[in-house]
Amino acid sequence: MDPGVVLAKTEKGKEEIGARRYGLSQAMRHALILVDGRATVAQLLAKGSMIPGITEALEALLQDGFVRAAGGAAGAASGVGGGASAKQSLIALAEKVLGDQAGKVVKKLGESGDSPAELAGAVDGCHKLIRLVIDERKAEAFHAAAKEILARAG
Repeated sequence: MDPGVVLAKTEKGKEEIGARRYGLSQAMRHALILVDGRATVAQLLAKGSMIPGITEALEALLQDGFVRAAGGAAGAASGVGGGASAKQSLIALAEKVLGDQAGKVVKKLGESGDSPAELAGAVDGCHKLIRLVIDERKAEAFHAAAKEILARAG
């Protein structure tokens, strides 16, 4: 699931919140409650980190038609928050691509500014760091996906 995608409840999801018609598990119901049509998958995962199996719950909600993709981080951001959403998406990307080796990259992205130019500079620095210290293929995968996130953020 793309960490930059914004999720929104479908009519079926709204019906479940109101009437508990479909008998979702507690974890899936809690995950559904978090979905607000503004938060990205990365933000939902952070907010719901205390919910056991939050990632699987969100994927099941999407597959079963309780939520839908409403757009990307850039579409959800309204001017001021755009940099923060892009930064969060980049951090989620680093964690996804690098797994346990993401620490230094996440730190570098977290310490960067929120403007598009600052984030682009941080991404280039992270690309070099990953290429030198971790793995060249992972560096290229991170760099390509990060460019897409930055392009969507404007």
